[in-house]
Amino acid sequence: MDLGAEGVFVPNVRGVDHAVEVLSCCRYGPVGARSIGRLSGGSDNPLCFLVLETAQALAQLDSILALEGIDGIYVGPRDLSLSLGKAGDSDREEMSQIISSILDRCVAAHRPVGVHTNDGAGAASYRHAGATIITAAMDRAVLRTSLCRELAVARS
Repeated sequence: MDLGAEGVFVPNVRGVDHAVEVLSCCRYGPVGARSIGRLSGGSDNPLCFLVLETAQALAQLDSILALEGIDGIYVGPRDLSLSLGKAGDSDREEMSQIISSILDRCVAAHRPVGVHTNDGAGAASYRHAGATIITAAMDRAVLRTSLCRELAVARS
């Protein structure tokens, strides 16, 4: 951030205590624990988004959302599903419900919320549920789908 970034997305936040530590590291003293100086640029009050990827952070989400200085939450569905032990195909519906609950809680707390998805249909669904920052596709998934389609045409 001392080189000019206007904010950060911090992955793997482990809970409310870790979120407090992250916030402190994003703010200059006396409010925070960042150094007194910076190299060039940067913001006095950078955006601080926490990436929700752990079971502990999910369990403490309401306390995290209540912290002053949290600018938003970004959900990492795959890492969160691993942390919850719900990464199998049979867990998709339950994970969908969990993510919907996260979106609802963030919207109710008037915090911007984002989510990662692999396709436009998922992105549209999350947008309608209140997400404002959405990764609509992954380059790997888009390339794979396109390559498979083109190979099928070439082989036919």
